[in-house]
Amino acid sequence: MNTVGAGQNGETRPGPSPTTEDNGPESLRKQAQELIDEILADTSPEHLPARNRLLDCISNHPGKPEAALLEHLMNRPATSGPSTKQPEN
Repeated sequence: MNTVGAGQNGETRPGPSPTTEDNGPESLRKQAQELIDEILADTSPEHLPARNRLLDCISNHPGKPEAALLEHLMNRPATSGPSTKQPEN
């Protein structure tokens, strides 16, 4: 059993047990592929540029969906979020 730190009286608490299904590069690759599949399944026209950028990343990293997804996320254009400007009084 894995343990996670000590409790209040110095006792150890049980942690999650690792499984080969949940850990390692194959799991990461599977999760990345599932995210990519979801993104590419979106057919809304406003997301077409993002899908095309993702397809370019996939072609740059054949067989490595985790690398393609990382490149896609690192190179996405800045989005305009809520303004941080303070209103003038």
